Amino acid sequence: MSGKLKLMISIWQAVILGIVQGATEFLPVSSSGHILLAAKVLDIPTNLTAETLLNIGTIAVIAIFFRRQIWSVTQDLFGKTLNLIQKKEIVLKLTIGVVPAILVGIVFGDFIEKNLHGPATVALMLAVVGVAMMLIKEKRSIYSKEKVARESLNTNLVQEVSFKQAAIVGLVQPLALISGTSRSGVTILAGMWVGLKIETAATFSFLIGLPVILGATLKFMVSSEGLDFIKSNFGAVLFGNLASFVVGFGAVYLLMDVVKKRGLKPFGIYRIILAIAVALFILL
Repeated sequence: MSGKLKLMISIWQAVILGIVQGATEFLPVSSSGHILLAAKVLDIPTNLTAETLLNIGTIAVIAIFFRRQIWSVTQDLFGKTLNLIQKKEIVLKLTIGVVPAILVGIVFGDFIEKNLHGPATVALMLAVVGVAMMLIKEKRSIYSKEKVARESLNTNLVQEVSFKQAAIVGLVQPLALISGTSRSGVTILAGMWVGLKIETAATFSFLIGLPVILGATLKFMVSSEGLDFIKSNFGAVLFGNLASFVVGFGAVYLLMDVVKKRGLKPFGIYRIILAIAVALFILL
């Protein structure tokens, strides 16, 4: 459904979408794909504006859960611990991790929304990324001793990420614009592929994802379309984001716990099963 259409949703519908958003934004299973499927199955009207504005709760979760990492980066950039060259390196790594997604969104955003936002696309991307998650564990187990980067979640992990690693993770982040892909999924996969430990890859994924999600949300919030939607659906936006916030906290804790213990394989299995279910739904 086009984001240009005026939309009215009830509070309970927004809460359902918020629960789906909060659970699937952090788990590498594709939030956009799940919202699209939930909206179709439950006959909930939605569009890109509604989906994007539900990210307010998501942004709050990232800012609070990863506050130590964010504060560590901020201290290093504005404090006296690092020299100017080291500070420039941090800024450059974050920039090359963030900018590709922003540029692709600006240039190809409308095309992707119109052509890569349906159930068939969701099924395909769920399967493709799911298979990659099944395979990445084996590759990581073979090369982990040589390639896994050192990291501590209590320090500025951006310094532990190389320019090459930041660039590759940043280059795959735009794939998340395709429904069914999962931003966290592809960026964590890319991070592991280039040698980052899975916890480092997950944390770096959300650090570079925060500016992208924040920028996209603010863009819709200040647009005439977004302001009109908020004015017409204020209660829905409020309670939808509250639901997204509460569920999102549980989801991010679950993600960090599962990836430490079992890697991405459980999510890969889930994605493949869901891809088959979506394909059957389309055919039947």
